[in-house]
Amino acid sequence: MLRTKVSKIIVGWAAVIGLGIGGFVFTKQIVESQRREHMKVRERMRNANTGEYETKRSFSG
Repeated sequence: MLRTKVSKIIVGWAAVIGLGIGGFVFTKQIVESQRREHMKVRERMRNANTGEYETKRSFSG
């Protein structure tokens, strides 16, 4: 298997770098999906707030 100290260090660094990049990609996908959902909600709110409104103000007093 791994006989030298240098080869163990190389394998360790490879694992750390691989897990780091994988974690970054995974987190980025989660953040992008949440952002997409928030943008959809904002767009629905904007679309619901457009149109003709009848302004009838009645003040009781």
